[in-house]
Amino acid sequence: MHYIANIIYDCADSDAKRRVNGLMHEMILTAAKEGYGEYRTHLLYQDVVARTYGFNGQALLRFNETLKDAIDPNGILAPGRAGIWPKRFRRRGFEILEVNKEEGVKSLL
Repeated sequence: MHYIANIIYDCADSDAKRRVNGLMHEMILTAAKEGYGEYRTHLLYQDVVARTYGFNGQALLRFNETLKDAIDPNGILAPGRAGIWPKRFRRRGFEILEVNKEEGVKSLL
């Protein structure tokens, strides 16, 4: 199945942006719990989507990180793209994972 969501909102309205961000996280996490994966997303959600492929202790992410480190040891080619961070940036707070805790939506980590 291929589904494209186009969410229209007033980007000048901070409350609308907050709600859309929560909606996107909810959609990503709900789809993942049902066994569906995202293959493409906005830059803001790439880290969250990468972590929805969590089979076998994040084996796919670990594999991708290993390839990233071997091919790009200095981590200069698109760091963080598709949720794959080079070793020098990995787990140092660059990932975009959390949303407003008041909404109750959290990352998969």
